[in-house]
Amino acid sequence: MAANSGLRRLVKRSLYRGGGLPYRAVQSLSMAADIRRGTWSEPELSLIHHAVRQGETVVDVGANYGLWTYHLSKAVGSGGRVLAFEPVPSTAAVLKWVVGLLRLKNVELRAAACGVSGGQIDMVLPVQDAGPPSAGQAHFADRSDDRPGHESHVRWTRSRTVKVDVVALDEAVRHKEVTFIKCDVEGAEPMVLQGAAVTLGRSRPTLVVEINPWFLEGFGSTTEQLLVLLSSHGYQGYRLDDRAGRLVPIGDQLKEDNYVFVHPSRLPRLEPLL
Repeated sequence: MAANSGLRRLVKRSLYRGGGLPYRAVQSLSMAADIRRGTWSEPELSLIHHAVRQGETVVDVGANYGLWTYHLSKAVGSGGRVLAFEPVPSTAAVLKWVVGLLRLKNVELRAAACGVSGGQIDMVLPVQDAGPPSAGQAHFADRSDDRPGHESHVRWTRSRTVKVDVVALDEAVRHKEVTFIKCDVEGAEPMVLQGAAVTLGRSRPTLVVEINPWFLEGFGSTTEQLLVLLSSHGYQGYRLDDRAGRLVPIGDQLKEDNYVFVHPSRLPRLEPLL
């Protein structure tokens, strides 16, 4: 069935009726199968093998349906711990099922967003034509997209707002030694990192951060400011050249992509990729 076919939309709409439980069950099975088979993947996942060791504590911010959570879980093993943060209630429910289906016993799920400090915040959930929310595009409601060019970034026609819990990573991980953080939060990355300042200074975890200049601007931030923030903690920026299988230094002009930030103390682990 084609991804955007009328039949697929009809199936989604039918499954999503009645609170969406049948849809979530089917979605959980589908996501778990895709993750296990490797049909859903990202090039930067290959970094985990180098950056993470058995027994360590790692963090997945914006865990979505568990792609990174799964691979991080396998990397840290039974003696390690994955803290997975997913604030969207329906997505967090599916993620819980996916974690169970994949038997990831070292994963601790947190149904919360990460920010500068604790509390609550409104999140906008874009809604697909078939009815379910488009989880990968959910974002803090105070992001402004009301500016020229907005139409080219909009991938939905409807949305709804939900209130979610917010925690600061420093508070969530307390005094744990964290070696790796993946962060994909639709423009709120600076807030996550500000709330993790103590952790960055103490543990110096390797970071994989999705950066979208448009979304950053919606929060009144820029890629330059984000780079300055990370540089203040001693981090160096790279992108993965997946064709060459190597990390290459980044400049100050960033486009929408995943980027890798490494403290010099963590570079020896990634030396085979440099």
